[in-house]
Amino acid sequence: MINRFLAYVLNITQKKMAYSILIARNTIAGRSLIAVISIMSFLASLSLGFVFLMNQASYQWTQSISRSVTIQVRPMSGRNLSDDVSKLVNKLSLMPGLSHVKELTQKESEQMLEPWLGSGLNLSELPIPRLIIADIDQVKDANYTAIQESINNIIPNASLDDHEHWNNRLKLMSGFMVLGALVIFILVMIAMVLVVSFVTQGTMAENSEVINVLHYVGAENIYIAKEFQVHFLMLGLRGGALGGFATMMLFFTIDKSFEFWAHRPEGEQLVAFLGQPSLTFLGYISIACVAALAGFLTAFVCRVIVIRHLNKIW
Repeated sequence: MINRFLAYVLNITQKKMAYSILIARNTIAGRSLIAVISIMSFLASLSLGFVFLMNQASYQWTQSISRSVTIQVRPMSGRNLSDDVSKLVNKLSLMPGLSHVKELTQKESEQMLEPWLGSGLNLSELPIPRLIIADIDQVKDANYTAIQESINNIIPNASLDDHEHWNNRLKLMSGFMVLGALVIFILVMIAMVLVVSFVTQGTMAENSEVINVLHYVGAENIYIAKEFQVHFLMLGLRGGALGGFATMMLFFTIDKSFEFWAHRPEGEQLVAFLGQPSLTFLGYISIACVAALAGFLTAFVCRVIVIRHLNKIW
C-alpha cells in the first residue's frame, strides 16, 4: 500500500514538473490574460444580466398595461361631459369582466398635460377629454369589441383603448434592447477569443525551444497541445470566476440599493420605470455559466491554435 502511494505521488510530481517546465506559471502574460478575461467575462455577464432584467421589466410593463383599459370621453356640443362620465362609470361598474372602475377628475386630467404644456396655464376652457380607467378581470377572455359596442350604446362620444398599441411598442423597444445586449455579448466573446489567440501564440514563441526538445524526444502534438490546454484552462477559469463574481456582486448591490430607495419619491419613479431590478436565480446561474464558458472557450481556442501551429511545423 505504501509503495502504491509513493508511486502515485511520484507520478503526480513528475507531471507537475513536466507541466512547470513546459509552460512557466505566474508570468506577466499569464496575469495579464487573467485580467483581460476577467474584464471580458464581467462585460459579457453584465450584458447577459441586462437581458434578464430587460425581459423582466418588459413583462411587468406589458402585464400591468394589459390588465387595464382606458375609456376616453370627448366633449360634445349639446351634452354635459360630467353627466356622461358619471353615467358611463355607473354602467361600467355593473358590466361583467370589468372592476375597479375609476374616473379621473378634471384636475387630474390637466395635471397629465402639464409635462407637455407646462404648469400655471388655465386649461378650463380647453376641450380636454375625460378619462376612465377600469381593470380587466380575465385578460385572455376579454372581448374588447363587445365592450366598445356597449360603451357606444351608453354614450356616443366615448372610445376604448385596450393599450395594444403601447404593448406592441414596448415589446419592440425591449426586443431591440435585448438584441443589442446580445450583440455586445457576442462581440465581447469574440474579443476574448482574439486575445487568447494572441497570448497563445506568444506563449508558444516563448517556449519554442522546450517544444522542439519535447518533439525530438518523441512527444506527440496532442500531448503538447494538452499541456497548453490545461494551462490556459486554469487561466480562463480564474479570469472567468473573477469577472462573474464581480458581476454577481454588482447586481446584488443594485438589488439592495433599489430596496433602500424604493420608498423614496425618486426611488418610486425608478421602480415604476424599471421595475424591481432583482436578478433571478436563473440569471445568477447564467452568469456562472458565462464564467465557466470563458475558461473552456480559452482552453478550446488554445488547443486549436497549438495543434494547427504544430501541424504546420512537423
